[in-house]
Amino acid sequence: MTAFDASRIYKLGPTESLRPSGPNGTGSRLLVGGAQSEGQYTFRYYRAEATMYPHTHEREDENVYVLSGNPTVVLGETTYELAPGDFLFMPHHVKHAIYTNDPWEGFSVSSPGYIFDEMMDDLANLIAADAATPEAMGEALKRGGITVHEGKWYGETPIVQR
Repeated sequence: MTAFDASRIYKLGPTESLRPSGPNGTGSRLLVGGAQSEGQYTFRYYRAEATMYPHTHEREDENVYVLSGNPTVVLGETTYELAPGDFLFMPHHVKHAIYTNDPWEGFSVSSPGYIFDEMMDDLANLIAADAATPEAMGEALKRGGITVHEGKWYGETPIVQR
């Protein structure tokens, strides 16, 4: 059994995040990252105003809990019309997309931890360095285990579309 480590306890205020907000129409807050959960999971708050086109997570499961709004999720061959209070488990290796016409808010838990955190850091660093070419962004996604099935994450046909 691991000893209790009080240094792992922290509090975040209503607008605080462990990392900067997400790109292109997703206002996200990292509440628990892989470092905090010792690699077990990542816990994020989302306020999304964008569609996230079909993609697959090769190494992580994703869970979504809707707080407000009505996103539509296509998971595999099934379409889910989500409403506040709905929860959806999206296992790795299953293609999914999240469509929205209006902003929605929710929580997302991904497991294992670190994968999503590191990919978001890669993407944010590319954007900050003004080096966010479609090729560079595609490589960051590949390192994060994301396979894009239609469109691109960035470029002429972004995977995140307003």
